[in-house]
Amino acid sequence: MIVVANAHPETAAKQSGIRKFGFIGNAITFKKLIKHHRILSSLIFCYFSNIKTCLFPLFSLALALPVGATTIIETFEGSSAGSSTPPTNWSLVTVAGSPSYVTSATNEGSDGTGGSTGLAGEVNSDNFLDANLPGGYLTSSQVIDLNNSVHGTFDFFIVDNGGGFEDFAFVIGDIGTGFTGSTADELLSIKIAESGGGFGTKGTLSNGSGSSLDSTNTGLADNTWYTATFTWTPTSGITGDASITVNNFSSNVYTLSTTGFTFGSSSAQIGFGSVNDTIRFDNVNFVSIPEPSTLGLIGIAFGCLMMLKRRA
Repeated sequence: MIVVANAHPETAAKQSGIRKFGFIGNAITFKKLIKHHRILSSLIFCYFSNIKTCLFPLFSLALALPVGATTIIETFEGSSAGSSTPPTNWSLVTVAGSPSYVTSATNEGSDGTGGSTGLAGEVNSDNFLDANLPGGYLTSSQVIDLNNSVHGTFDFFIVDNGGGFEDFAFVIGDIGTGFTGSTADELLSIKIAESGGGFGTKGTLSNGSGSSLDSTNTGLADNTWYTATFTWTPTSGITGDASITVNNFSSNVYTLSTTGFTFGSSSAQIGFGSVNDTIRFDNVNFVSIPEPSTLGLIGIAFGCLMMLKRRA
């Protein structure tokens, strides 16, 4: 398992959104269950030490199977205001032009309710590869397995630069070192634009070649915090359904989605930037949720041991 947590503990706990499971009378998170699987294995082995030892390898195998979960959390509160150095495990990727990164000034981050407080990540992009693909973005080095379900939330802010039709972009896919803009299955890109500028399409979900898969004519306000929820649900390998819902902290503004999209690689990263404007983003929280087969095997093994314990 790969876990990245650069957030303050209270913020991370508040925004994690990871479901809790009951296990041996205690409510613990799925993440903690995996983290402490070796300890649990040892304790259960001691408790069932009088049972035929040939069954213990089954239980140990279930606990030791790789789960593949990835958690990405970032609130930028560990950075210094005005710093051009990205947080740990993040880097600026240039696709076109000369994008730049800076940690926002104090009290320009999101407080998670629509107001401003603390710090945020800020990316400025002065060019673009395609009308729907960003010229630069900040990406996490952590790799998400697209064979797993992915759920993510983040807050974003489109800075008014006086030019009209400013935009924010979120990308997911094989984007660690950039992309060509000519390979459809390389990534999914979501461009979210403000309401000015006279253009009809304000939000677009597109593939790696910039072709639109879904769009909306609903625009957003400049200099305003919004929150977004992204989901990826695999239906067969790395083919699946994706959606993103934009919310103004009181109600949903719109949802963009696509079904039956196939990525070119199971390894993906997330990135935040702009086609050619300035944006801020904060309270990033993504989790890759593995298939339940491993947990099922754990349950079966535990159930078998309990039955044998009663018969002993």
